[in-house]
Amino acid sequence: MFATSMVESTTGIVQIEGMSCVAVRRLCEFIYTGSIEDKTVWKDINAVHELLHAALKYEVRGLMCACAAVAQGNITVANVVDWLVVASSAQAHVKTLKFRCIQFILKNLPEVQSTPGWGELMQNQALLSEAAPLLFRGLSHQVVRERKRKRKPSQA
Repeated sequence: MFATSMVESTTGIVQIEGMSCVAVRRLCEFIYTGSIEDKTVWKDINAVHELLHAALKYEVRGLMCACAAVAQGNITVANVVDWLVVASSAQAHVKTLKFRCIQFILKNLPEVQSTPGWGELMQNQALLSEAAPLLFRGLSHQVVRERKRKRKPSQA
């Protein structure tokens, strides 16, 4: 940016939109030190969500993985679709987060279906085409396990 003939090289100013100053500071801190000194950030799920977006935008793999690890332990009915959206945009870097989101949805399907996030998922064609096969596969495995469990007592 500064080495080419872009506006930033002449003005010395980089406009970063879509994230708070705090998130930018934490992103820079992580880039330079490999960690974030203020450990309370990992307890604030909104801050983690914002940091994960920042890490994705600037392709900071270590921060992506750190945020995804925290997110996995904080998936709820209300936020699972939000995390699935983020995990799907990150692809391989946070594959485990996407897997955990799918598992969580399968375990809590009726509750998740009643959230605004579910409606958003149903409207997001790209994400739905990616998530639907995983959800259907998981549901079919659940049905097979349930059938096997019901057959065992009658065979004894």
